[in-house]
Amino acid sequence: MSTDNRYYDVIIIGCGAAGIAAGIELQEQSSETKFLILEARHRIGGRAWTIDSDIFGFPIDLGASWIHHYSPTNPFYRYHQQLKIDEEEIIDFEDHSCCSLFIDYDGEKIPSNVSYQANRIGENLIELLNDYKEVEINQDKSVEEVIKEKYDQIKDEQIKRYVDFFLSKLEYYEASNISKLSAKYWNSENDTIQCNIALKSGYGNFLTQIATQLHQLPIQLDTIVNSIDTNDPIYIYIHTSNSIVYKCKYVLITVPLGCLKIHTIEFKPQLPEWKMQAIISMGYGLMNKIVLQFSSNFWGNNITQIHHASRDTRGIFRYIISTPKSNILILFVVDHFAHELEELTDQEIIEHVMTFLRKIFPHVTIEQPLKFQISRWSNDKFSCGSFSNFPVNANQQTVKDLARECSEGRLHWAGEHTNYGNSIGCVDSAFESGQREAKKLLKKLNIK
Repeated sequence: MSTDNRYYDVIIIGCGAAGIAAGIELQEQSSETKFLILEARHRIGGRAWTIDSDIFGFPIDLGASWIHHYSPTNPFYRYHQQLKIDEEEIIDFEDHSCCSLFIDYDGEKIPSNVSYQANRIGENLIELLNDYKEVEINQDKSVEEVIKEKYDQIKDEQIKRYVDFFLSKLEYYEASNISKLSAKYWNSENDTIQCNIALKSGYGNFLTQIATQLHQLPIQLDTIVNSIDTNDPIYIYIHTSNSIVYKCKYVLITVPLGCLKIHTIEFKPQLPEWKMQAIISMGYGLMNKIVLQFSSNFWGNNITQIHHASRDTRGIFRYIISTPKSNILILFVVDHFAHELEELTDQEIIEHVMTFLRKIFPHVTIEQPLKFQISRWSNDKFSCGSFSNFPVNANQQTVKDLARECSEGRLHWAGEHTNYGNSIGCVDSAFESGQREAKKLLKKLNIK
């Protein structure tokens, strides 16, 4: 065991968006502040992970892909402009125009009258949920419980499949099934994703450029934090897996909520009960991607999105995006189904996908993919899932408690799951939370 003899004002744990934002704020506001970012991975970006272009011919994101809430109020807006990134593609996830293909379980298009009726029913179910939000009662229920009676009245199987497609939009947005999501707080603070910019160069690459090219932040990669000891009244001691001990005055913890849930970092003394309860209570969803590259495009040269209504289980392979010129399909899977797939081998997953594709495109011959990549965020020990949401009985107070400092104000917290009052679950949410905590730390360090 060796000790880093340097003393830091602040050590930031995690070099995802929150850690990067905090580092930038500390760097820009004070040249005197001594800080260091410790990152467990061998790369920057956390759950924003870009696969290099030498695999598929161009960058592919296995994690976050889009800048949500893209506007001048978004902290990433100025970086996007500053880096002079080429014009990106604006994505409408529910676009049913000529560039999108919406199909039933067997590949047949859904008749317009069926989609019209199902959309009306879906909108009525959303109205039920909105009404439930306004009811002044303490009891919370799941989204599924609130809509169940009306949902069960749907008799036509084809209409029900389309209604399931409608509802699974919410599940994909929250990365959890509606049986878990709070009817009081579903989609809370996330109601207006007005514009989504697809980063062709990759979100992970984008964050890396910000951290290294624009700001040259002090980052120590491949440094896994095992424990944080606040027993000493002067120094906080951070023990790492490579047997180095760092000491500092304040710690900003930006690790994903999933890691906090399974206690990947030991705290000495233990975290207070209210903090632990908030960690337990907040929801944490799973979204994975399956990226396939084929020798030819069999789905249509102009098709960039495929929307699928399942007959078996709601939301299975609901949403697929494509890059027709590169013969690539990216399939999104969430929660129960995503967890089930993570238990399979890569080859078993590919066979599952190929069976599905051959079913929805029955009139073409589909060869095995040339290349593939599969994310497994739940089994990734540095993320343990994808992003947070509001399950039954969680609320904004839960998020405030996740963000609230503890250990006599020496431990600070950031990350998308702590961004109270604004959106959660997005990369810009994490960035905003890092800026928030850095400002607090600068005040404590008497730096205005």
